Amino acid sequence: KSDRLKAIDLTIDQKPDTPAEMDRIHMMGGRVTPGGANGSPARVWHNLRGLAMARSIGDHNAATVGVIAEPEITEYEITDDDVALIIASDGVWEFITSQAAVDIVANV
Repeated sequence: KSDRLKAIDLTIDQKPDTPAEMDRIHMMGGRVTPGGANGSPARVWHNLRGLAMARSIGDHNAATVGVIAEPEITEYEITDDDVALIIASDGVWEFITSQAAVDIVANV
């Protein structure tokens, strides 16, 4: 319907198997395995340890295979048309879409 609130994604997932993340990891000598059919995530492998992330703060060992701590920053100018800002971890976004989250907020 026309009065439905519309989600605007301000970030993208930085998973090991996204193209830019995987390219960096491979250039640093890391190895990425794809996510499994059972829902297990893609992983970066280092010393027999698989990390389900492409970015991590403080994991100096994983940095040697391309797992970095550098954040991606998005600037967005809030206007009077904006109704809500939803901040959640990837644990939420793995299960619902941004629009589904907005629909939940719109009904509160």
